[in-house]
Amino acid sequence: MGVAMGHFEPADHYDCRLHANVIDGNYIGDPGASFVVISEVHGTIECVGVAIEDYAESAGARQLTVLGIPYPDYARFFADYSDYKAYYPNA
Repeated sequence: MGVAMGHFEPADHYDCRLHANVIDGNYIGDPGASFVVISEVHGTIECVGVAIEDYAESAGARQLTVLGIPYPDYARFFADYSDYKAYYPNA
């Protein structure tokens, strides 16, 4: 299983009080259990959970973390990324 994280650009209906796990360093809760991750390239991505860290007010940034992406899907999604190649040099 793998983990992926990166910049989060929310849709118009996003509300940090309803969707984020963390707001400006304060743990709010775990609403991500009901979220679905959909990639424009790969479609729906199976995962164990999703976390949104929202630091928009204090630092102007938001991060999305996708937890528990099963193998071999993880390899199929990320094998071309330099970080993946560095961690799995023989893959």
